[in-house]
Amino acid sequence: MRHDHTPDEWTKFLHRHGFTDVHAEIIEPPAGQNPATMLIRATV
Repeated sequence: MRHDHTPDEWTKFLHRHGFTDVHAEIIEPPAGQNPATMLIRATV
């Protein structure tokens, strides 16, 4: 899996830029598959 920022870093970044209720998570791929997916949800 390759992401430039961790879910925690994205959460902090979005909070600093005015987003609220931020949730970031890694969704693992099915067994034997790549890559994982990062899902980020936020409201303005």
